[in-house]
Amino acid sequence: MAKRELTRSRLQALIRDGLVTVNQVVKTVPAPPAVSAASETSATSATNTSVLSNDVLTSQDSHLHQVPVPLKAGTPLKGGDRVALRVPPPEPSELTSEEIFFIPIFEDQDILVLAKPPGLVVHPAGGHRQGTLVHGLLHHCRNLSGISGELRPGIVHRLDKDTSGCLVVAKNDLAHRELVHQFKERKVKKVYQALLRGTLRGESGRVDLPIGRHPVQRKKMAAPREGGRAAVTHWRVLRRFAAGYTLVAIRLETGRTHQIRVHMAALGCPLAGDQLYGRQRGEGARDRTYGIKRQWLHAARLAFGHPRDGRPMQFVAPLWPDLQTSLDLLGQTEALEGFRD
Repeated sequence: MAKRELTRSRLQALIRDGLVTVNQVVKTVPAPPAVSAASETSATSATNTSVLSNDVLTSQDSHLHQVPVPLKAGTPLKGGDRVALRVPPPEPSELTSEEIFFIPIFEDQDILVLAKPPGLVVHPAGGHRQGTLVHGLLHHCRNLSGISGELRPGIVHRLDKDTSGCLVVAKNDLAHRELVHQFKERKVKKVYQALLRGTLRGESGRVDLPIGRHPVQRKKMAAPREGGRAAVTHWRVLRRFAAGYTLVAIRLETGRTHQIRVHMAALGCPLAGDQLYGRQRGEGARDRTYGIKRQWLHAARLAFGHPRDGRPMQFVAPLWPDLQTSLDLLGQTEALEGFRD
């Protein structure tokens, strides 16, 4: 039988559903009439505990039986504890392949590196059940890793819908595990280009602000005074424009949701075209003067070790045409490197 990988969220769901036990502890409960073995395990009224040798034990009293005591979330474990999981068979995937446009940059048996166009959602969620990058990957690839679940095959990291640029996809579980490890250990280098409204102080800097869910607007993230997850962003000015915009290269240490957008807005220089974090009276019309119709953010460069042999790999996604047009209108014609590390 193939080894099945379980994500943290999947394990949390199994605990929540009472499908995880520790040290085969059982409880004796009244046996309802004509109960099936599957439903017996959901009984809840306990009278005593003992050690379980089978899934269900028959008591000397035919009106009683014993069932596993499920692990409760937050229960501390100690060395030597025996943890058992009952994992239901996976439900058939309802995802279908679709011909979705993206630009392959590199592909081998383990990974696919691509340039994601703006306007494309990475995986199904909320009101996006069709037409996502995942649907296009199913059309393009014969195999994808299954570790992220049935709605996110192959997905190791994400880009916002309106962010263009480099994305790496895992085509098997070995590649997925290794890439996730590299992201967790901050060994993956991600460099973005962003056009900001306003003028940053200095030529480079570092933003260290935790990020958490906005307390009122649940679709937004924020930099709360207390709580939130650690988030660190490095920026460097590439060009200042007379029209009041600043082009920057951004390198991420962490990868929180909307991290660049939140951190730049916190500096008082939101991304041009950002309708969620940069809404200011009259700014939308000014952005459109320079052809800016979406958040001006591009994942320009991605570097990591190949998941199979560790060899260094680096990929660059050329600036998307609409972003290049806005730079042309602002007067930028030369190529810009950004961070080189």
